[in-house]
Amino acid sequence: MQDRVLIVTGARGALGKVVVEIAQSRGARVAGIDHAPSQEPAKLEGIEIGGIDLSDAAQAKTAVDAAARHFGRLDALINVAGGFAFETVGAG
Repeated sequence: MQDRVLIVTGARGALGKVVVEIAQSRGARVAGIDHAPSQEPAKLEGIEIGGIDLSDAAQAKTAVDAAARHFGRLDALINVAGGFAFETVGAG
């Protein structure tokens, strides 16, 4: 992954944070995109883009374009973002 430029969606979630850390430890430059707004300094060496609803095509394009401008290119997307609806086993 050395010198690759990656987008990681869901970068503030539990799995996304681990993906970002591993990618960076292997030399990747990472743009982290998340639905959660940026509220604290990120441990991300790159760019963090918060407050993005990836189900909205215009917001997704804006975030990807911002990452591409920041790094000058993009090599890969790692899509960790997702959602769920909590329900009990009985109700499911």
